[in-house]
Amino acid sequence: MISWRYHLITIVAVFLALALGVLAGSTVIKQNLVSGLQAQKEDLTKELSKADAAASQAKDDASTLNSAFAALAPDYLAGRLAGDRVLIITPDNVDHASLSQAQTYLGYAGAELVATLTVNVHGLDTGALAAAVNMSVTTPTSQLAARAAHVLAPRLAEGAANEQNDVLRQILDSGLLVIPDNSKISKTTAVGGPDLRVVVIGPDATQSALPQADFIDPLVGDLVRLGISVAVAAPSQSATSFLPPLQQDPNSSQLATVNDAETPVGAIALVLGMERLARFDKGGQYGSGSGGSVVLATPSPATS
Repeated sequence: MISWRYHLITIVAVFLALALGVLAGSTVIKQNLVSGLQAQKEDLTKELSKADAAASQAKDDASTLNSAFAALAPDYLAGRLAGDRVLIITPDNVDHASLSQAQTYLGYAGAELVATLTVNVHGLDTGALAAAVNMSVTTPTSQLAARAAHVLAPRLAEGAANEQNDVLRQILDSGLLVIPDNSKISKTTAVGGPDLRVVVIGPDATQSALPQADFIDPLVGDLVRLGISVAVAAPSQSATSFLPPLQQDPNSSQLATVNDAETPVGAIALVLGMERLARFDKGGQYGSGSGGSVVLATPSPATS
């Protein structure tokens, strides 16, 4: 007859064996798991190194390409916009690198830079602006600005006979538009007319004091509908937010946009896009960034 002590010892032995088995098995599983994770980490590290190398190479290639375009630009663009009168309009938070590139490359192309105007609300005289656009002085600034855009567009398209009742002069006097760098327009009547071309340079990454929807969007939309050639160039950092509202306009086929305006390639795209608008009345979306259909507009034969 088997004693109860034998049963107890047997049961304890079985449970001890099970415990040891579970412990041994979990140790193997943990080691396998650690080994697997380590292998995955090494694979990911290798892939990341490859991606970093590819990104670095792409950056070097882009730098080389831009340097080459910058060297070729003066001769390549010469005469393409000869005699074209260009007005530049910017938000108060304009990307200065893009603005400088645009001014330089438009100069290479022979364009006459009529003026640069900056949209601004700092120190705005709302009473003067309300009077200029025939609205109540109690009207919110956003509505005054939008109305000013709708009033200014036909003024720029048609020109003005005299300065006495020139709405452009009145808007300048209100402070909604300012002329940067202390430069001056001798006569506002020189700004405008059917042959005027308009270039809008987009913002940097900061927030403008006046949302683009309050002034720039309606102004560009009206100018395009009135048959004025308009090109909008924004730097890569803000193009994805600044350009889409303009590109979605029903008349955007008559608008040229550039999404990498801070680069020499983008500045060339701006000039070629403006040339294509002026010569063939055809717009397009250009640039190497998101949303560009082609990097450059198809150029017309260079002017000799």
